[in-house]
Amino acid sequence: MATIVTRSGKGSALTHTEMDANFTNINTELGTAGGDFSNGGDTATADRTIGNNDNYDLGIETNGSTRIHVEGGGNVIIGKTASTTTLSTYALEVYGADPAVFGVTGTVNGIGTKVGIEFNQKTDTSDTRYGGAIKSVASNSYTAGTGVTYDADLALYSAADGVNNERLRITSDGRGLSQFTAKAWVNFNGTGTVAIRDSHNVSSITDNGTADYTTNFSNAMSNSNYVYSSTADSTSGLPIGVANPIATTTSLQQAHHRTSDNAAIDCNIVVVTVFGD
Repeated sequence: MATIVTRSGKGSALTHTEMDANFTNINTELGTAGGDFSNGGDTATADRTIGNNDNYDLGIETNGSTRIHVEGGGNVIIGKTASTTTLSTYALEVYGADPAVFGVTGTVNGIGTKVGIEFNQKTDTSDTRYGGAIKSVASNSYTAGTGVTYDADLALYSAADGVNNERLRITSDGRGLSQFTAKAWVNFNGTGTVAIRDSHNVSSITDNGTADYTTNFSNAMSNSNYVYSSTADSTSGLPIGVANPIATTTSLQQAHHRTSDNAAIDCNIVVVTVFGD
């Protein structure tokens, strides 16, 4: 029972100190009993619940506007008082101006640390099935105040046999890493001074002689067992045959280009594509 200071009859008014003590004692009593909440927090001896026991929504507001809205069915809406779509039922919907951002922040720094969203299917209270994930993966460490920027890859996971497996990674420099995306490609002019028109993960082309070109990778392959494909065209009008590989390493691929009668000829259009690890 809370201790309350009173004055009998028409005695003098309570002092400010006595009134503050009364409010403190009342809030403490309510908190201990597991009832109302006091401003600034209080101490309780059991779990407590904010809400209602009927099928009505519950809102939390600041500055006169609802910021979090919990529907009677359990969906949570942030930034609006009602769902913005009728296409489906969402457990969580975030609404806001452009850009509408749902932020997830990690507290651990270092290369390889991850923060993201995992998707799970729960069949009962004790059984959870992984359903894929989207994660940001740090590719360097950040030190506050040093001017070093923070870089991160974006990884996409799918689930197989109850395990989330990384299937696609978009690196901080824009490369796509997966078993179904090209690790490198280039379109270049192989006549005169060799010139790259456009490329991905190719640092340069080396002209080793007539119809002999080396494709140099910006980022090395993990092994030399990759697939290399090349096509070419020549202004001579002669049909171009196969590209004969000469050297294949993790950092480069060298090949000869020949006409159908095995004559070496420089090509004005050479296209190279590489798939692998």
